[in-house]
Amino acid sequence: MTTVSQVRSAASFAGGLYKERWDRWYAARFRGDQLARLSTREGRRDPYAVYEAMRAIGPMVPTRLGNWATTSYAICNQVLRSRQFGVREESGVSPVRSPQEEFDLSSSASTSPTTRGCGGWPHRRSVPR
Repeated sequence: MTTVSQVRSAASFAGGLYKERWDRWYAARFRGDQLARLSTREGRRDPYAVYEAMRAIGPMVPTRLGNWATTSYAICNQVLRSRQFGVREESGVSPVRSPQEEFDLSSSASTSPTTRGCGGWPHRRSVPR
């Protein structure tokens, strides 16, 4: 009985992967989702053409997931440095921390990034296909 349930679980997992792949392809091909185009063969072969198309649309490009993508360094820099886009508690309140608490590396010396990789994981040099 365990084998049947494992096969069902694997089939369900594989079906979900293929559905996600189909959804990305459909969004790239028929809905004009530029971010989804990056995962197609064409986008992997020449991502710079996709980046140019994204830049032509404007600084912010909507995606199929309802979020936004940008090719603007200024916007990325502003978002990544803003505390408004940080972690929020379940109540919706942003926890206030001092810069010392936020970047205290004394307790995580054993998991600090090294030249071998980050946190003990080997450094990945190839791009996944």
